[in-house]
Amino acid sequence: MAAGQVLRVLATDAGSVRDFQAYAQLSGQELLAFAELDAVYCYLLKKSVA
Repeated sequence: MAAGQVLRVLATDAGSVRDFQAYAQLSGQELLAFAELDAVYCYLLKKSVA
């Protein structure tokens, strides 16, 4: 992915909420949003510029 692009990820693991928050913090990527609907978790991650 190029810097600034946004990746949408769908997951069914409830533990993924914690995992994606930690990943974003450790990697410097931006977790733009996350939501859960009917046990499906949706994440929007933005690749950092640097």
